[in-house]
Amino acid sequence: DDQWILEGPDDMIVKTKEDGLYMETPSPEDNADGHWVLWANRVFPDNYMVEYTFTPRDDRQGLNILFFSAYHPDGETIFDLDLPYRGGNFRPYIVGAINNYHISPWATDGQNLRATSNMRKNTGFRLVARGDDVIGGGGPGPHTVRILKVGGKIRMESNGILCLAFDDDGESYGPVHGGGYIGVRFMAHTGYATLHDLKVYSVSENP
Repeated sequence: DDQWILEGPDDMIVKTKEDGLYMETPSPEDNADGHWVLWANRVFPDNYMVEYTFTPRDDRQGLNILFFSAYHPDGETIFDLDLPYRGGNFRPYIVGAINNYHISPWATDGQNLRATSNMRKNTGFRLVARGDDVIGGGGPGPHTVRILKVGGKIRMESNGILCLAFDDDGESYGPVHGGGYIGVRFMAHTGYATLHDLKVYSVSENP
């Protein structure tokens, strides 16, 4: 389906099920090449709210990131074949050829719960805000994440709880990122996860 672009291991298991899209890495122990990113293949505007719901194999083991407002600074699509290969490996997304914000609503290291959610501005991997991870240790799921972006104002809610807030002033960390692509990433140690839905709503900056 050309509405979605998957970056990750070539032999990933991907199945459409009644309750969503099941994704499983063939290499859950591979911390270099076992990760994956599912992109919505369209450019979203400056102001929006994205909502997605997922169920991981184990809420105490894995990591999820949302990349949003991802774009190529020269105006090309981020899927231009002339850009460096990404393939789910983290570095090209954070210090590579594309700009974006990313937030980690859920992050664990093995069975260790980090309990914090980090937001970074890329390219550059600059930590701009820190909030709470209420998904790790919160039960099997499903878990729902909502991220609101209105100009430089960004808010994240997990399972109905406001967990992170950041106001990008356009100066401290460079210009505010506007519109762009949205992608959902899971690290290899997640093993597998089902993405039940991903919805994006338009938002007016001046209601």
